[in-house]
Amino acid sequence: MAKPASKAKLVSEIQTRHKRLEEKIAGIPRDVALKPKTVGAWSVKDTVVHITAWEKTFLTWYNDGLAGKKVDMPDWRIKGTLGAINRKIFEENLSRDLKDILADFTVTFQQILSTVASIQEENIFARGKFDWTGRRTLLDYIWANTAGHYAEHLAAIERMKK
Repeated sequence: MAKPASKAKLVSEIQTRHKRLEEKIAGIPRDVALKPKTVGAWSVKDTVVHITAWEKTFLTWYNDGLAGKKVDMPDWRIKGTLGAINRKIFEENLSRDLKDILADFTVTFQQILSTVASIQEENIFARGKFDWTGRRTLLDYIWANTAGHYAEHLAAIERMKK
């Protein structure tokens, strides 16, 4: 699906896709959710951590930018940057309890919703509105760290090894 052309549609897609992801995760038994390498190289637990970490990353970028702070953006031109960040997220969260991870998943999603709802529509779609987004729109960053990301990982969970 193409990215939404309105804030209302964006919020709706974020909510709809997250709900599908929540429902899928809720139907997975705890022992299966913890089983390594069922979702590619990760467990369901690892996947939830990953999604939540990228939501938090977006929130940090956005809030730092609003506060006039330097936004600590990775240098995406360097090969392996994304993989290195994802490995770090994975390693830092290995010992976390599933219950804690799921609670964080819920709380962070609510923060995403309230943040996106607070952004003026024209600021979501305007190029160059925020220094830290470069040539991209804020929509590109919101989408990549919410609805677009949810769909990617929902599909992976649906294909998981049992």
